[in-house]
Amino acid sequence: MVGPVLDIDHTNGNDITCLMQAAASGRLEVMWLLISLGASDSLVAPDGRNAFDMSTDSGLQLLHTVGRLRDARRGSISATDRYVAELRQPRIPGSVLPDNFLR
Repeated sequence: MVGPVLDIDHTNGNDITCLMQAAASGRLEVMWLLISLGASDSLVAPDGRNAFDMSTDSGLQLLHTVGRLRDARRGSISATDRYVAELRQPRIPGSVLPDNFLR
């Protein structure tokens, strides 16, 4: 998979590395693999975030979603309505997550 001719820190058209994408997607096992193969954790995306910043963003989104689902399960209709309304909000520019993430 990774050899002497492959750049582990190669970026895509949006200047996002594999490590950043794995972090933003919550793929910790892929992050560990890439770091063990020498991927740099100090590179930053155009928005100024590095892979670890992106991983905390992903974790925070997950915590918010769990809280909303818990509130909805308890019968809080307003929490459910807020959750649905937030899903319909425009995405934050520069996000590396797919549009359907956490839906």
